[in-house]
Amino acid sequence: MADFDDDEEDNKISEGMNNLNELGLIRDSNNNSNNFNLKINDSSNIKANINNRTVLSNSVNIHNKIAHDLADDSQEEIDENNDAEPEELAPREDDDMNKSLDDLWAVHIYGKRDPNEKYVPFESKKAKFFERILHPMQYGSLRGSIFGLSSMCLEAGAMLLAIRCQQFGMVNFLIIVVLGGLLAYWCLVMMIKAGKNIKEKNYSKVVKTLLGKKFGIFMDINIALYLFGVLISFMVIIYQMIGAIVYDILIIVGNEDALKYDNYTVYKEEVWEQTNYLKFPIMYGVAALVFPLCLLKDISKMRIPSLIGVLALVYSIIVVIIESFFYLINENWDKSFNWIDIRDAFKYEEGIPFFGGLATVFYLYSCHAGAFPVYKSLRNNTTRRIKKVFRRSILLDVVIYFLIAAASFITVPNEKIELILYRKNLSGFDPDYFIIIAKAGIIFNLFFSTPANYAGFRLSFFELVWGNTNLTNVKNLIVTGGVLLVVTTIGAVYDKVLQYVELLGGFCSVVYCILIPGLIYVKSGNLKRNKIMKILVIFTVVFLFIFGYIAGIFTILFDIVKINGSDEEKENK
Repeated sequence: MADFDDDEEDNKISEGMNNLNELGLIRDSNNNSNNFNLKINDSSNIKANINNRTVLSNSVNIHNKIAHDLADDSQEEIDENNDAEPEELAPREDDDMNKSLDDLWAVHIYGKRDPNEKYVPFESKKAKFFERILHPMQYGSLRGSIFGLSSMCLEAGAMLLAIRCQQFGMVNFLIIVVLGGLLAYWCLVMMIKAGKNIKEKNYSKVVKTLLGKKFGIFMDINIALYLFGVLISFMVIIYQMIGAIVYDILIIVGNEDALKYDNYTVYKEEVWEQTNYLKFPIMYGVAALVFPLCLLKDISKMRIPSLIGVLALVYSIIVVIIESFFYLINENWDKSFNWIDIRDAFKYEEGIPFFGGLATVFYLYSCHAGAFPVYKSLRNNTTRRIKKVFRRSILLDVVIYFLIAAASFITVPNEKIELILYRKNLSGFDPDYFIIIAKAGIIFNLFFSTPANYAGFRLSFFELVWGNTNLTNVKNLIVTGGVLLVVTTIGAVYDKVLQYVELLGGFCSVVYCILIPGLIYVKSGNLKRNKIMKILVIFTVVFLFIFGYIAGIFTILFDIVKINGSDEEKENK
């Protein structure tokens, strides 16, 4: 161990003394606010009594650590009574987005950090409700972290809930949605606790440290496959939404061929999905448009379009919810609703959709890749504070899913449609221009979400193939062009959105959002003295992992291979 000169020793001792003094640890015993009675008055006396300078240095370091830990505890007490954010930034690693997938998600959630930004504390306890909500969000702020993590879940998957409510029964599926939210929160907390135990804030490094390199590679492969599948589903939905807008335009102009079909779902299945001479050119055209955006190395440049896309998605959800009341009153008041009958979820001829429904819920809460980026970037990232972020972001998602599922259910109680925006328009309100704008908004949202998801896939792919994330222009050009070509081709050949969601939720989300968080939590020593809880955690995550894989296998067998008969055979029966 290197020796220190006298001046350096004096400086370190003085620094430690100042830290202890600021926290009030050097005080008389009659001060009731602190049980410590630590008397350290003269650094020269201490130094004279200790001959080994290494011991002296270690002692001062311990004092500094005590001061730092007590400062964290003190700030947690402040946060409990006052939601104001602290002035100091939490320690962060290098902000270079190409360093890791976690750094990229931090840029996606918060935007690029301005190194000259000065944090201005906000006295939220004294503020009125709207002042708290509308106060500008800053990098690493509490509300920015909540909305950023929540937005990672809110994609077009929210529009898929109508068919699940019909299969499970409205009440049953809403209970599953709430339980899915509780499961997501539990797994997020386990991830962070495991990372804190080994003092690591990178998900991939936490997994490789605790579970080994092979398990880390397994997780990286799952994340890469998940993002690859997301890109395919985005392309498919964009193509289908373009078809929905074309159908609306044809209805507006009075096209006789379009007027033959009662709604877009029927038109899509019988016309739009069958016209390969339109499908491939349109999808390749979309890929060509998004190609330059996917080449960007700095995704913070997509921050504004991405935010507008999120607002467009929120607009679509609001429109669906508001119009659902008109559907209920004018169209569906006398129709029967499936509230609690779950028998349809176990029908063999339907592919036993119970497992697919659970995989859909796993997919809906796939925000765990953003947990450590939020934790690193959050100001004053204490355990209590990060739990607050997780609770509120998951609660926000649960409320939105709850509303969209209920609205979708009362809109189409007996029709099986993939996305709620494909429903039949209200009588006397055709064309529905609000819904047409919503469809355009979904296209905008998915188009500008594609570069961020692709950037995540690119980093994972480079790490797996080349063992690093060095991004040269030639590699970037070749890999991006090749990936978009493959993604678009697969989406054009097989364009069933619901099945992509089931595959992603069953094979990928269940691994990096449920299985691995539970395993690293147990391995990190959090439950060393509680063997029963350790067994319970392992059993739960492994059981759900098996459940997810069953869902993925069933999707392949029943919806792709169709061992239960083709769609034509089912209709004839």
